[in-house]
Amino acid sequence: MLEKELTLKDGHKLFYRVWPVEKPVATIHINHGMAEHSMRYSDFAHALNKEGYVVYAQDHRGHGYTAEEDEKGWFSEKDGWSLVCEDAYELDQKIMDDYPMLSHYVFGHSMGSFITRICIARHSEEYDGAVICGTGASQGIVGKIGQVIARAHVKKWGSKMRDPDLDKLAFSQYSKHFKGEGKFAWLSRDNAEVNKYEKDPLCGFACSSKFYEDLIELSFQANNRKLIARIRKSLPILIVSGSEDPVGGYSSGIKRVYNLYKKAGIENVYLKLYDGGRHEILNETNKDEVYKDIISFYNSLEKEGK
Repeated sequence: MLEKELTLKDGHKLFYRVWPVEKPVATIHINHGMAEHSMRYSDFAHALNKEGYVVYAQDHRGHGYTAEEDEKGWFSEKDGWSLVCEDAYELDQKIMDDYPMLSHYVFGHSMGSFITRICIARHSEEYDGAVICGTGASQGIVGKIGQVIARAHVKKWGSKMRDPDLDKLAFSQYSKHFKGEGKFAWLSRDNAEVNKYEKDPLCGFACSSKFYEDLIELSFQANNRKLIARIRKSLPILIVSGSEDPVGGYSSGIKRVYNLYKKAGIENVYLKLYDGGRHEILNETNKDEVYKDIISFYNSLEKEGK
C-alpha cells in the first residue's frame, strides 16, 4: 500500500492511499464515509487486489490525514458539500491519468455514497460502473430543519466549532433502535468491528455545525431528480445495504433510492439488501458474502467490456 498526496485546484493537499497490483485489469476509487478514513477499507482493497483491481481511496477534507488540526470534521466555509465532490473527481482524473487504458469504477459508502452519486451525475461519462453502499433517501423537511439549526449554530459559534448537540440529534435515534447494545451498535452486528471503530482516534468524532449543514445538502443533492436525470442511462449501478441500516431507513429509504434511478431510466441498476445487516456491511458478520457480490458485479462489467 502506498501513501500519496494530491495538490487540488484550490491548493489544498489531499491525502490518499493506493493498493497497487502488478497486472491491473481495472481501477476502483473508494469514497469513505463520515467520521472515518480510507485505511478502514484496506481489507476490502486487498480482496479487490486479488481480482486484479488497483484501488485508490482518499481521506476527505476534514478527515484522516487530509484534515488539518483545526479542520477535523469540517469541509469549507462555503459550499463544502460541492467542494468535497470536486475533490473526489480530481482524484478520479488522477487515477484515469495513471491508468488511461483501463476501465474506471467507483465505490461509495454512506457520506461517500452521496459524493459518489453526485460525481456519477456530474461526470457520468467518466465512469464504467458504480457501487453505492449504505446510502439514504432525501430527509425532506427534517433535513431542512436540521440545516436551519446548523446555520444558527454556525452563526453563534463559528463554522469550525465541533457540535456534539447536532451529532446527538442526527444519530441518537440510530442507537436507540439497537437499545442496550452501545452508541455505535448501528454500524455492525460484529462487536469486534464496532470496538475497533470506537478505539480508532480518527473515527467517531463529532463534526462541526457547518459539516452537518453540508452533509444534509449532500443527501439532498444526491437525491435530486434533475441531477439524477443527467446520469447516462447505460451506466451500471449496484446499490447495496443492510436491511437494518438506519441511514437507509431500515430498507425503505434504500428502495426509494433504487426507484429514483429506475424512474430516471437507468437501464442497469440493481439492488441487494442483506437481511439483518446494519450500516457498515463491509464490516458485517457476513462480509465475505458482501465482498463476493460486489466483486462479482465488477467482474461481470469487466467481462462484458472485453
